[in-house]
Amino acid sequence: MRDTLASFHRIIVFSAGIICLFSAGNLFAASSTLNDYFYETGKLLPNDFKISISETVVFNDNYNEGTRADAHSAWEFNTDVNIDLYRALSNVTYGLQGSVGWNHYHNSSREAEPDIDLSPYVMFTQDQGNLMLSGGITYRDETISNSDRRFAKYYDAVIRAAYDLNSYERYGAVISGDYNYQYFTGNEFDSKDNAKYSISLAPYYVVSPKTKVGIRFGYQRTDYRSNREHDDLEELYMNLFVNYRVSLKINMTAEAGATRTSYDGGPSDGSNGDGDIHPNYRLGLVYNMHSNLNFMLYLSHNPQDSFELDTRGMAMENESRLGMAWNISPKLKLSQFVAITLRDEKNSTWDSRQYEYDVRLDYTLRERLNIYTGYTYTTTHFKYEDDNNFKSNEITLGISWQF
Repeated sequence: MRDTLASFHRIIVFSAGIICLFSAGNLFAASSTLNDYFYETGKLLPNDFKISISETVVFNDNYNEGTRADAHSAWEFNTDVNIDLYRALSNVTYGLQGSVGWNHYHNSSREAEPDIDLSPYVMFTQDQGNLMLSGGITYRDETISNSDRRFAKYYDAVIRAAYDLNSYERYGAVISGDYNYQYFTGNEFDSKDNAKYSISLAPYYVVSPKTKVGIRFGYQRTDYRSNREHDDLEELYMNLFVNYRVSLKINMTAEAGATRTSYDGGPSDGSNGDGDIHPNYRLGLVYNMHSNLNFMLYLSHNPQDSFELDTRGMAMENESRLGMAWNISPKLKLSQFVAITLRDEKNSTWDSRQYEYDVRLDYTLRERLNIYTGYTYTTTHFKYEDDNNFKSNEITLGISWQF
């Protein structure tokens, strides 16, 4: 959970008063590369290069995500080197954002571990079209599932590519693909190592300078290292999409359609949801209301893998996130978001509702010295397994120095 919140915090980033989207993994069963491409080609940022070091202290009253009787508090100390790079040349734009560091724990059974979250990005602009290359690598430490509270550590790496054939004025096509690999450390979870790759073709029509509409055809496959525990999964999807852009004020991509999921033999073959056609939709909206006030909205509904009670099958997930970033003054910045996630399990009784609220304040003490503080509240309710409900409160305090 804490890794998810940290990733979303990096999505809402202050940079010249504009919200920038960076993500080190798929946000959608149908690859998010298309949405990423439309967003990246619609933003304009000044050249920037910042390197800083930071020390963050985190207190969580339920770091193990246990019930009220099993909750255990702990302190976490994060030491990081942070980078924020953006350069725009004549026909090439590139950037790198993220952090590398080390996490230490006090009053916790968890060992010290690396803190890695990096997202590179390159865009080539050509007469015959645009080529985007992006990706990311993140180190995660998360519970296996709602029913299995063991923490698993793994590296999550993704590479994305999109080529926009836009040499014609009224129509074009985006060819996109991505590769996502998850590597679990330790022998206990090595059978969960998996590779996910996808490719899609999205022809579109330019209705107006502000609007593109099109249809997207895609294929995605997830291969596991050991089919004895997890079966490979294939997904075919067809979506209608629209991209609406008003200068730097509004950038919105909406996508809706259907996904057919199919397990490649094994114990998951024939489980509830296998071979079915599931509806999906996603909406991503960035609204720059003022030069110092920005909003981001994200909605999705999609099928996902589920691993509850050692029974792998399908689940439907609804996710809603609303975030804002406000430069209150040249020295004071505020960001916050609320989120709701609903999961409908097809092969177990672990249906759940999760609510999150996060707020953070950044204050510049001196030209290169910043302090920040934040609070995160998370609560999870289970429809049938309500004895396992849990919640947590997390307080953050940190300081950073920019070179």
